[in-house]
Amino acid sequence: DGVTAVKEGDHVVLHWRKGAGIEAEPPRYKWGEIIVGAGPIATFSEYAVISENRMTRISDDYPFDIAALMGCAVTTGLGIINNEAKLKTGESIAVIGCGGVGLNVIQGAVMVSANPIYGVDIYEGKRNMARCFGVTEAFHAVERIPVEVDVVVECTGIPEIIEQALKVTALGGRLILVGQPRHNQNLIIQGIRQHYCGKTILDSQGGLTDPAVDIPRYLELYRRGKLKLDNLITHRYPLTQINTAIEK
Repeated sequence: DGVTAVKEGDHVVLHWRKGAGIEAEPPRYKWGEIIVGAGPIATFSEYAVISENRMTRISDDYPFDIAALMGCAVTTGLGIINNEAKLKTGESIAVIGCGGVGLNVIQGAVMVSANPIYGVDIYEGKRNMARCFGVTEAFHAVERIPVEVDVVVECTGIPEIIEQALKVTALGGRLILVGQPRHNQNLIIQGIRQHYCGKTILDSQGGLTDPAVDIPRYLELYRRGKLKLDNLITHRYPLTQINTAIEK
């Protein structure tokens, strides 16, 4: 009752960033006799009760697999470039962790003509994908980055990697933290006095995405061939194989 942004039969994207509309208390689901706390949205289920402000209506001619990428990976990655890092044309950037979010950070950096663009990942397959999405060079370790850069986007959440990321952030540069350390881990910055040099450390808020504005905008870029999304999808699994998919 009172829902106006969507109606029965609409195609929608689910997202954790708050959008317009009603926010309802999230339900709790049962799996056998186990109570599952799903949070504001639940995507690994055939049916779910979702608040109006966690869904955005889209045109029904977009494939669902492409639309699903708008729930986090694309909107967070591009939002980091545009809204949080505020990357300028010609500035340098390093992206540490080239998964779904990292690849879209790279894609956003290419779109604003950053230079150079470095990608870092321990997996060769992801480094190859980073090359396809436009990095200048891809490395297996942060220490291989040859110069300090204006912006570093850290997507792993590993405290030791975050420390390394700060070291390759240039004077007056910005370090954007995307990956989250485990709940029992602490981030310790060694020799803090030597870092009094205008560097900014910012914890990302999902790229400050406004779902109702940004999701249609990014989908239109995809429609016009300006945004690479098809290549982001490497495998497809039915819901019954969700555990296998996560392990991959």
